[in-house]
Amino acid sequence: MPLTPGPCKGRIVTNRVKEINSKVAVVLTVQLDSGDATEVLIFCTDKSFGFARRQLKLCGFDVDAQELEELEDNPRLLDGRAVPLMVELYNGKLRAQIDTNIKPEKFMFQSAQAGLRSAKKHGFDEPGPADDPPPHAEADEPPAPASEEIPF
Repeated sequence: MPLTPGPCKGRIVTNRVKEINSKVAVVLTVQLDSGDATEVLIFCTDKSFGFARRQLKLCGFDVDAQELEELEDNPRLLDGRAVPLMVELYNGKLRAQIDTNIKPEKFMFQSAQAGLRSAKKHGFDEPGPADDPPPHAEADEPPAPASEEIPF
């Protein structure tokens, strides 16, 4: 099925860094939920550094802690990461871009939730101090007044 304009989701399969028209670009191969594969380009230029930073963050790449060379050295570094995409018509052709118009927190909740659920599978679900019952009120304290008894 060909690309259709609008929002969609996909998973990164491979990543690499290459030069395109004397510009550094991160090239992601993304498997769309529809089954199609497409390439997503993230250009790193003076004019697009902020935009590129946000796109890479949405891909799960931390530009403050990781180097772009890691994307080149390990073509599967971002493999399996879910990404929000926007397919749009650009210069007469359909292209997919990382959708930066969503709130990162909402998108990151999905990854965090999946990670929390997978932790149980790996034995990190052992009871600890956080699982202890909360301390109860002293027995000799009077009960809290009912809402009708509170004078305002």
